Amino acid sequence: MSVAISAGHGERTNIFAIAAVWDGASPLIERETWRVTPHVELELKDIEGLRSSESGYQRVAAIGATPAARLEWPGVAHRPFAELGVGVNLLSHIALQDELHFSTAFQFGEFLGVGLRFGAHDAWEIGARAQHLSNGDIKLPNDGLNFGTLRIAYHF
Repeated sequence: MSVAISAGHGERTNIFAIAAVWDGASPLIERETWRVTPHVELELKDIEGLRSSESGYQRVAAIGATPAARLEWPGVAHRPFAELGVGVNLLSHIALQDELHFSTAFQFGEFLGVGLRFGAHDAWEIGARAQHLSNGDIKLPNDGLNFGTLRIAYHF
């Protein structure tokens, strides 16, 4: 298990998040020099609109669950990784700003990330992610949100 905090920016918004992460019991694929491991993230996001008027919300809270897969090279010092996750989110409001409307409180969330584990027993990790949040055209308009985040995590 690990905990992570992240901060990011995108499309007139700032994003702050905290997550609890549960690692899978065993790798999905394991070879001599690399492996693919599963994990599940439960995340609470604070999405802050940078341009809002009285008709749009200044902040939207989101809670999400994301299954993910991580490609890692365990035999390397300061272990690098790449990861991909696709999950679901529930928003507190559907309008963040005058020009940003999610249309539904239910949203899909995807991320693609890279990072590095380091320290005693590889307990620490730093990384960067490109993320997307949208309703997948369940209802229009589907403005969605693209953002990048920097992340730090500690593994217990």
